Amino acid sequence: ILILDLVPAGMLVLSDLPSLAAVEVAAAVSNAHAAVVVLSEGSLDSREQLQVICSAVSANVPTVPVNTPNFKFPLAEFFSELPTKYGSQATDMEQRLQAFFKSISIAYTT
Repeated sequence: ILILDLVPAGMLVLSDLPSLAAVEVAAAVSNAHAAVVVLSEGSLDSREQLQVICSAVSANVPTVPVNTPNFKFPLAEFFSELPTKYGSQATDMEQRLQAFFKSISIAYTT
């Protein structure tokens, strides 16, 4: 969940918006006060979720990882597959994702 703005009804989160282009996501993330990233079973397969994480780390936006019960933290195999999936972006992605996963994650039990 990326808090984009506080509004009279609460807060605006990235998931409230329709699909955004990569440049729009990066801009939104860099302007955020913080990013709460909810990690679920398919999070590491989601290009958008990985983009939010990498953009937040790159922009030094404080992140709060929250893992759901079915989330499995990435193993070395996940990182070794990044070049196949993301080509020339893989090295930067790996550095940013590893930095993100060094943060303590909050367990959210449903």
